[in-house]
Amino acid sequence: MEARAGFSKHGEDWLPNPKWIKVIALTRFDTLIMPPGTIHAPITVTDCLFRGGMVMQKRFMKDTMRHWKFCSQFPFCTNEKAPKQTRSVIDYLERVILANPKEYGYGDDFDPALFKDECKRISAVALSCSCKSGCTGRGCSCLTYGQRCGAGCHKGKVCSNPCGVHETGPPAPSTPLPAPTPARIFPPRREPPPILPPGSVPARLV
Repeated sequence: MEARAGFSKHGEDWLPNPKWIKVIALTRFDTLIMPPGTIHAPITVTDCLFRGGMVMQKRFMKDTMRHWKFCSQFPFCTNEKAPKQTRSVIDYLERVILANPKEYGYGDDFDPALFKDECKRISAVALSCSCKSGCTGRGCSCLTYGQRCGAGCHKGKVCSNPCGVHETGPPAPSTPLPAPTPARIFPPRREPPPILPPGSVPARLV
């Protein structure tokens, strides 16, 4: 908790207590797996090529969501901007976690209302629009990235974003799906007759 408090105050300029610092040297073919929210500072002493990624596990989802909230509250603690698809990911996680909190690491003290509010705050920081009209044009950043409008959006009173609207706003109009294109039926392909040499007779079944 002490380290997290100092990190949230100073960000990348934070100087941790030396006793907390652990140095892990990686060489060729090494893989380092860090739990959610691990404070780290990679340093390359020679030219190198590496790649990384992020994986979510059910048993760590409570920690993942907690640290995701931390990064949205203190954006200077990370060198990466919030992904524009954050709202879609949060919407999905909100649905599955609310359906079965214990499966995702939450205990009996799980508060659905508080969890939903935290999800709303995380997605609002990642992406928002300032549309004064219906959120249907290119000026709507949410629509541009194929995302629904969120709690931090809108200067207008009406939203018609076809991707959806946050739960406290007016519902987006339903757009009828285009009629399916009828399948084309092709006649069976006929093979051309074989080309026989001059004077030859086609074979017959006896």
